[in-house]
Amino acid sequence: MKLRPELIGVKVEVVKDYPVYYGDKIVVIWKKGEEGIITGIEIGYNSPSSLFIESSGVKCEISQIQFEKHFIVLKDIEKPTFKPTTFEEGLKANPRLFQCLGAFACDMQNRLDVKAEEKGGWSNWRKNCTQEYLYRKANEHFNEINRPGRLYSEVIKECADTANYLMMIADSIRTKE
Repeated sequence: MKLRPELIGVKVEVVKDYPVYYGDKIVVIWKKGEEGIITGIEIGYNSPSSLFIESSGVKCEISQIQFEKHFIVLKDIEKPTFKPTTFEEGLKANPRLFQCLGAFACDMQNRLDVKAEEKGGWSNWRKNCTQEYLYRKANEHFNEINRPGRLYSEVIKECADTANYLMMIADSIRTKE
């Protein structure tokens, strides 16, 4: 079995009892028939690859050899992909991710409002801003993020400014299609 990143999230079934060790002590035995989920994959450079599997709240790292002896993939790669169509659906499906997205979207909006006041609005940005200008401004703000001695609040503002210019680039490309 070749380990592939798309196996993350796929269900597996224990086909032979598998002891989970903590140090040299067995802490639990996954029983034949029990199901688990692959939560991660590590592909070693000079060592065997490992999978990280969780079952009944127990997480452990399993070498590829042990995996092949004790587990079978129940649904090979055909895991369902949920693509939320609304922010509310996304928030329900992945609360932490969508809370971060919502907070960052607010940061972006706040920065757009501040810049709009300084520049007299954004209504003509498509007409007044060339692609080269947008790329240059995105790059300038991106380079400001790593400047030493920045306060966290300043870094967040630069991230939002960078994202706003990237959004404008994406929007201008989208409208050309």
